[in-house]
Amino acid sequence: MLEQLKKNMFIGIGLMAMTQSKIREFGKKLAEDSKLSESEGENLVKDLLTQADDMKKYFEKNFSNIVEEKMKSVKLPCNAGFEKMQNEINELKETLARIEAKLNK
Repeated sequence: MLEQLKKNMFIGIGLMAMTQSKIREFGKKLAEDSKLSESEGENLVKDLLTQADDMKKYFEKNFSNIVEEKMKSVKLPCNAGFEKMQNEINELKETLARIEAKLNK
């Protein structure tokens, strides 16, 4: 069941990445290879186009939420965190410069 779900998801993602003309071409070739009737082939192409459009809408709607959730789990420092680290580095450089100056006297 899980494997079939994964396969369907990857098919949907693949369809989403294809242009409509490529989806039509893919559907027609699939229909020919499967020896479908003309109406079955048209229905297949229509279903593929619908699935691609549905996947596109799904990803457009949910992509930013997915990225935000993943970014929270990564725990990257924000701009304030980078500024704090830069200030600490600058303080360490100043301290090191003072120590070096004392040693060179």
